[in-house]
Amino acid sequence: MLVVGTASEFEAFQVAPGLPDEYWTVVDGDYVPVALADDYLRELRFGRRRAVSTTKAYAENLALFFGWLSRTGRSVEAAPRELGRFVHWLRTSPVQRRGTGFGRARSAARVNAILVSVRELYKHAVSMGSLDAAVLDALYVVGDDRFYPAHVRREDGMMRTVLRPLHRVPVTRRASVDDAKPEEFARLVGACERWRDRFLLGVMYFAGLRVGEALG
Repeated sequence: MLVVGTASEFEAFQVAPGLPDEYWTVVDGDYVPVALADDYLRELRFGRRRAVSTTKAYAENLALFFGWLSRTGRSVEAAPRELGRFVHWLRTSPVQRRGTGFGRARSAARVNAILVSVRELYKHAVSMGSLDAAVLDALYVVGDDRFYPAHVRREDGMMRTVLRPLHRVPVTRRASVDDAKPEEFARLVGACERWRDRFLLGVMYFAGLRVGEALG
């Protein structure tokens, strides 16, 4: 059984600032790196050549996760089966870190970003043999791409197996631009030289689809 130490709080820690080996990791209250997180973050920075800022964001997310594990007495292996409790804690506990959002509950988008970091950590640990692959069964459900837009599916029409996260908070998105007014839509249609383009505009306008969805 993998444990993360006796400390209840963990934090992101910058390693070798300003040097070529710079990256961020997760340490406990005694500034001892969490091996599972450190291995992943080093791979993220030096193996996959991700930016230092990316390792910082992931380290901050993972520090929250390991702190929750320690405070609730859960092991790394058992945590995926109870990840819903972690999601509930993220959504209901106020942000403690000073800065934007301090004292407020985390948004759905923020919670999902944290969950991405946790899932990627587990995938890396499984790939390196640090954890049994069975832990992924509690993080993903196996599906296929039959309902994906045509432009992202295989050209031969065969279905492709995909992994879908089991834990994800619905995000309410607001449109970045206002809907076209009827008179604006009429001018757009009038500017089209082909019936195909008029039909495509009509499908997008009345069905509320994006270009990729309409083409699919």
